[in-house]
Amino acid sequence: MGSQYSALDFEFLYVKDLNEKDAMTTTVTSEDNLPKINVWVLQDPEKIDLLNTVLKPEHLDYLSAAIVLDLDQPWEMMNALNRWMSLLDQIVRPLFSKLLPTSRQDEIKGRIATHILNYERVDQPQQTKAPEEENKGKELEEREASAVEEEVDLAALKSMLPLPDGVLKSNLGIPITVVCHKIDLLTRGEKGQALEQHIDFIQKNVRAYCLTYGAAMIFTEIH
Repeated sequence: MGSQYSALDFEFLYVKDLNEKDAMTTTVTSEDNLPKINVWVLQDPEKIDLLNTVLKPEHLDYLSAAIVLDLDQPWEMMNALNRWMSLLDQIVRPLFSKLLPTSRQDEIKGRIATHILNYERVDQPQQTKAPEEENKGKELEEREASAVEEEVDLAALKSMLPLPDGVLKSNLGIPITVVCHKIDLLTRGEKGQALEQHIDFIQKNVRAYCLTYGAAMIFTEIH
């Protein structure tokens, strides 16, 4: 997506409901009449002002940003991440300054903090439970059901907790995803061997940086 000949590219993505049957396997066509996400693609940091022409304060409710880093140049990743995040800051903060009242700004930024506080990992493998553990699990489920009946809002309780140290030091008010692209280079000859030697160091530094902005971090392949 994006062209080296365009200063600011535009694309759109279809939005699928993953709860629907066969949502993961069916092919989307224009006849499906699905909602769309507008995507603006900028590749030249010097053209960052072009985003001012398309982004408006009213977009902040549903605005998200993705910064794509190139694992083919690992020595440049932190510089690129810092450069693009700083430019994103320059674009987003003025949008908030145009929003009134201040309580509205706090509400939007508060959603980011709430999302982080309520985050739970879902990729942990399920383990076979012994009968005693199953009984304990049933008791826990009954207690949780009781809590629901009593209308205890656990999410609200979590939102009252302080953020961990170093997390979300800079809240831009929008979800941010840092994409480390070309992770499949790990399987490619000498370049892959060199990358493998430094991948843990790269992950540690990029993740630590992402935490300060409350940003997600993902890895993608070329194909």
